[in-house]
Amino acid sequence: MPVADTAYVAQVGNFFDVNDLTYLDSPLRRASRIIRRWIGDSSYAEAVAATTGDLREAVREAEALIAVREALPAVNRHDTGKGITVTSGTNSPEGSHTTRFLAPEEVTQEQKRLTKAAVEMISDYLLAGYSQMPAPVYYADFEQESTE
Repeated sequence: MPVADTAYVAQVGNFFDVNDLTYLDSPLRRASRIIRRWIGDSSYAEAVAATTGDLREAVREAEALIAVREALPAVNRHDTGKGITVTSGTNSPEGSHTTRFLAPEEVTQEQKRLTKAAVEMISDYLLAGYSQMPAPVYYADFEQESTE
């Protein structure tokens, strides 16, 4: 059971124009499994059981960030008419509207940024071996960023 909920994930991801948040259920479940793997079953169970506290808040925030990371490819689909709007504007007096969505490379960069932010949120609770960027981030082209 995730610590975060879909409403919080939508808030973190700025998905405010979405009425039905059920599309975030699957990314949130994946995020829950990922965070559990990073911090261990006992720490995760402690976060789920707690109603307040640093561990719970760190896990909640990290789960939301990873859920947003997992949802990005679906949210940024051009065929839906929605997506992550990078630039938007009206090009003529008639009001034609142009929207530019994130390019695949930009989605990947945003996913890396979200992963790094999630790791920083739970850095005090990471299992041994995850002291830097966790290895299993589920993107074949992910390159560990230096911690400079």
